[in-house]
This record gives sequence, structure tokens and C-alpha cells, in this order.
Amino acid sequence: MLKKWMAAAVLVAISASAQAQVVADAAWSRMTAATAPTGVVFMQLHNTGKEADALVSATTPVAKKVELHNHIHDNGVMRMRQVAQIEVAAEGHVTLQPGGLHVMLMGLKQPLKLQQTFPLVLKYASGRSQTVTVTVNNGEGMVSTHQKNGAHSQNEHHNHH
Repeated sequence: MLKKWMAAAVLVAISASAQAQVVADAAWSRMTAATAPTGVVFMQLHNTGKEADALVSATTPVAKKVELHNHIHDNGVMRMRQVAQIEVAAEGHVTLQPGGLHVMLMGLKQPLKLQQTFPLVLKYASGRSQTVTVTVNNGEGMVSTHQKNGAHSQNEHHNHH
């Protein structure tokens, strides 16, 4: 009986370690004008797990509503569209950046000011949630911890001769 229990515990531990583990970092937002009803958040999403996961929603106390959005080309015009989720492949990463995927803050309760920080709770399809601190800047972005530690961006290519 004890052997069966131990085997089951090992299987649970192995499957838990293989599950998706999306981690967000380098979250930033642009400062907004006093009358702006909306704001935007960008960040890096890194999946350290062996299974895909997806960002499915977010909440923050600085906005009445939060949506996930993407910019698409529609007859030569860039348009913003709400998306149901943002997929992150197993052992992959996704960059939320200007002109692409982003978190839209709707109904800002007050303007976002330079150097301000605020919490953003991210919810994933796996059931996990994560709170990240968003830093408001002048639109220059932030360097992710992943990049600081020597990881490569999705746009980097290696030439091996």
C-alpha cells in the first residue's frame, strides 16, 4: 500500500513539474493625458513548462475594465481587436508590445503618471494567476529579467559557421 502511495506521489510531482508555468515580467505602461479614458500595458510572457498555456484575463484597480487586444492589418489599416486569449507555447515566450498584442485598460480611474506603479493580476488558462507590478514610463519599455539573464529575444537569430 505504501509503495502505491509513493508511486502516486512521484507521478503527481512529475506531472506538476511538466505543467505550464507562464511568468510575466518587464510590465510597463505609457503615461496618459489627463482626459484619456484608456491605457495600455506591455510585457514579456515566458513559459518555462512543457505544456502550452494562455493568458485569458487580467484585472487592476486603476481601470474599470481590462481586455486583451491585438493590432491587425485590415485593408491596409491597422485596427485594434479584442482577443479571447494570448497563447504561450511550451518553453516559449510572447512579447506584448506597441503595434501588437497588449493589455488594454478601459475606464481609467485617474491618469497614469510617469514613474507610477500599479498591480495587474494576470489569469491563465491553467488556472494560475500572477500579480505583476506595472511601471508607467514615457513609452520606452523595460528590459525583462529574462533578457537581463542572457536569454534571447524572439527576433534573435544565430549564424553558426
